Amino acid sequence: MGVNGIYGLSGSGLDVESMVRMGMMTKESQYNKMQQTYTLNEWKKEAYLEIYDKVNEYNTSTLSKYKYASNMNARSATSSNSAIKVNASASAPMINHTITVDSTATNAYLLGTKELSSNKLTELGFSSGDTINFSFGTDESDLKSVDITVDDTTTVYDLVSKVNSYGINVRATFDSSDNTFSFYNKEMGSANRLVIQANNDGAARLLNAMGLKDTGQESSTVISFDETNPVSASGKNAKVYIDGEEIKDVNKNVFERKGITYDISGVTTNTSANVSVSQDIDGIIDKVKSFVEDYNKLLDDLYKAYRETPNKSYKPLTDAQKNEMTEEQIKKWEEKAKAGMLYHDGTLRKLIDDMRNAISDKVTSLSNSNYDTAYSIGISTKGLYGELKLDEDKLRKALVDDPDSVYNVFGKLDSTADKASDSRNGIAQRLTGGEGSVFYKATESIKAIAGTSSDTSDDSTLNVLLRNLQTRMSNFKSMMTAYENKLYKKYDAMESALAGLGNQMNYVSNMFSS
Repeated sequence: MGVNGIYGLSGSGLDVESMVRMGMMTKESQYNKMQQTYTLNEWKKEAYLEIYDKVNEYNTSTLSKYKYASNMNARSATSSNSAIKVNASASAPMINHTITVDSTATNAYLLGTKELSSNKLTELGFSSGDTINFSFGTDESDLKSVDITVDDTTTVYDLVSKVNSYGINVRATFDSSDNTFSFYNKEMGSANRLVIQANNDGAARLLNAMGLKDTGQESSTVISFDETNPVSASGKNAKVYIDGEEIKDVNKNVFERKGITYDISGVTTNTSANVSVSQDIDGIIDKVKSFVEDYNKLLDDLYKAYRETPNKSYKPLTDAQKNEMTEEQIKKWEEKAKAGMLYHDGTLRKLIDDMRNAISDKVTSLSNSNYDTAYSIGISTKGLYGELKLDEDKLRKALVDDPDSVYNVFGKLDSTADKASDSRNGIAQRLTGGEGSVFYKATESIKAIAGTSSDTSDDSTLNVLLRNLQTRMSNFKSMMTAYENKLYKKYDAMESALAGLGNQMNYVSNMFSS
């Protein structure tokens, strides 16, 4: 609407709104092209970010499991006695062992043996207003205090809560199934003690009513508490022999020796077992199969983006075009318009080539081995795009011939290599071994082009371009508004002039007719 806001009253027949719209068409076309350019670059950024997320996830999470000995040089251990469970890490030598367990590790434990007639203290011989004060802890030099004044609502659960609120290793428990109260140190072993000190008569009476026994003593008797002497108990270390040698300081029932984790918690009497360690060939094969599948999935995603051709018949929609379409129509249009954003993109091409080279190149630091390439352990390529395939029989033979072959080809990290992608390193190290690796360089390249998120504040190439386009579009929009106002003023003046001319003609006509 123009300056005066009403047109056509002069009888001139001018359609001012249409004339202004016609005058603005060139400017609007120029703005729409700028907006389409902005949208195309925004879509390209989104396409890069989608690739970045996939590559980054593969690099930081998926691929990492293929460069560690624990996965690619896995061992399995078996025990001849189900009471002794074993598990071997990749560092465990493939030899047999014997283990004898004379006794397991125990906690310091004061076990309640007397059933309390009630959990309410006023029903255990205490009166409202009585006090119970005792100290507890892991050492006489650092005891915590429990000080409770009895009332009609006080129960043994208040004592449990108070003890456990300190959060130290000594804990209290009340078993409601038999109404017994106990103390224990949650850590096993002889170095882990518990100490209880009654500080007044009320505490001594209550502790004595519990009938506490030290379970670590073979001939345990009910402990008598008084106000002068602290009571203490200690855990015990396990007594274990491996290959005839006593293992010192075993203060837990799950412990590790020479790459084998032993779990003796199921042992109840003097027990022995034979333990054998072997290579987990099936487990390693499963890991290599998983690597091939993960690699092919990423490669397929990269090639899909690289080879998808743009659909030039579908350009980004203008606001005016969107106003004439349904949401579903817009969605379908934009799906086609977004196709091929990274068609034959150089960054993707380099990443694909680097991935293929990392797989095919020798691990040159393994020159003395028959197994120094992916191909030598059964991994080869197929098709035009270099997807991987696995010959399981060839892989199994490599593992039999050289148990370290798979780990070396995948996880070898040569101390003389000056960068992760060095040919002296294994496949997984080249791909994801930190700075200089294939995926590190790829994510850095994408970051320089498109950033790492939808935010446009960093100085990546596309973000700078998008910010510049935003500025140009904003300035152009302001210019369009000024130009539109100028057209309206022009037609305002024309309308006013025609109105004045019409008035003069009416005046003259009236004079001649009178």
